[in-house]
Amino acid sequence: MLKNIAMYIEEMIIYRYGKCNAIDKGLSLTEKSILSFLACGMDRKEIMYEMNISETTLRRYIDKLKFKFKAKNDITLVLNAIDAGIIDTRGRLL
Repeated sequence: MLKNIAMYIEEMIIYRYGKCNAIDKGLSLTEKSILSFLACGMDRKEIMYEMNISETTLRRYIDKLKFKFKAKNDITLVLNAIDAGIIDTRGRLL
């Protein structure tokens, strides 16, 4: 019984690590920075100012991120990025 539990946990760790690597390799530094800023609680105007990009450009990046993380809104996007191991709960890149 314990052996089965250990094997399951090991499989889940390998699966999550693979999922994280696959998503992480597909993200640019700009996309990771946007995720970090969103997780830190910055609003879009602050992110635009910090990154020196237009509202349209930021919207495009966020839309791409939502697609990659299968998220419908910014909150789900941040939660999925945390779950994937891209950022921590304080917005720091991992």
